[in-house]
Formats: sequence, C-alpha cells, structure tokens
Amino acid sequence: MDILFTLLPVVVVGGFFFLWIAMLIHEITHNVQNKMLWVILLIVANVISAPFYYFLVYRKVAKAKDRQLLRSVAIIGSIVIIAVALVASFARTNKDAASDLKDISFSKVVDYNLKGEIKRIEIKGDELIITKKGDTKPSLRSHKPQGTSLYDHGIDSRTVEINVRP
Repeated sequence: MDILFTLLPVVVVGGFFFLWIAMLIHEITHNVQNKMLWVILLIVANVISAPFYYFLVYRKVAKAKDRQLLRSVAIIGSIVIIAVALVASFARTNKDAASDLKDISFSKVVDYNLKGEIKRIEIKGDELIITKKGDTKPSLRSHKPQGTSLYDHGIDSRTVEINVRP
C-alpha cells in the first residue's frame, strides 16, 4: 500500500507534465485561434491549462500526424514516469528501513553484550547498527564514544560478529 502512495503522485504529476509539454509543442508549432493567449496560459498556468487546451483546442484541430506526436510524448513520458517512480519507491524503502532502527544509549549496548543478546554490530564511524540474537536484520542504533574501541568496553569479536563499514 505504501508503494501506491509513493507512485501515485509521481504518475499524476508526471502525466500532467508530459501533457503540458505535448500541448505546448502543439500550440507553438501550429496556427491556432488566440495563439498568444494560449502561449501565455500554457507558460504561466502550465499543467493547469494543458487539459483545457487539450479539450478545447487540440482535439478539434489535431491531425493524424499531431496525434502521433502526442502518442510519442506519452510513450516517452510513461517510460520516464515509471523510471522515476521506481527510483522513488526504492529510495523510500531504503529510508524507511534505516528509520526503523531504535536509538539506544551506548551503555545499553554494553548491557546487551554482557547478557549475550547481540548477534552482530556494524560500525560506520562512531555509529553502531546492531542486530540482536534471534533477529535477521538490524533493529538498534547507537553511537560509541569517540576515541574508544568496542574492545575497550568488553565487546569482543569472539562473541559478537563485528563488521566495519566505510
């Protein structure tokens, strides 16, 4: 359901954008009534005026060649919209995964380690991404004190899998 709410705005806005581009191209390249008015409307009120131009002008004067232009723009626009929507959905998925981590104090990390509850720690600078035993993915985030190592606090790679990331 989340992906629908991510993709829907991209598809709607993208569709209006490409309709606007196609109608602007048609209006500029053809002799239509009230040309200057439509140029101003399509530039100033862009995606809002494009559907009006389509129904009031384009459908009445468009020839087969013009409709081919609209189809071409629609096909290219669809490909671009789908690509952008997929990138947006992947970006959102990755962001949501990182935000699901619960922030805890470093002393809690030490306590969990003493109880033998930590499976893996990924280190990125001073940030610690922690996977507890029994879990398949990380669920906790903490920060180690600067200038110290995990070993200084009793966290050893013999009992906990430690991965250092750049």
